[in-house]
Amino acid sequence: MPYKKAGTEVETFVKIVNSTFHEFKTLTSDKGTEFVGHEEVAEITDANFYFFT
Repeated sequence: MPYKKAGTEVETFVKIVNSTFHEFKTLTSDKGTEFVGHEEVAEITDANFYFFT
């Protein structure tokens, strides 16, 4: 994702969901600040969002 800014991940996942036929079941990320919108990403993708430490 460009620049690792909060909010960029939401825009990126909207583009991915709109351009693919694949379903997301789970998403896993580190605890970086760029994923502050993880709840919105989970809603957009209809997937469970997990963090690893």
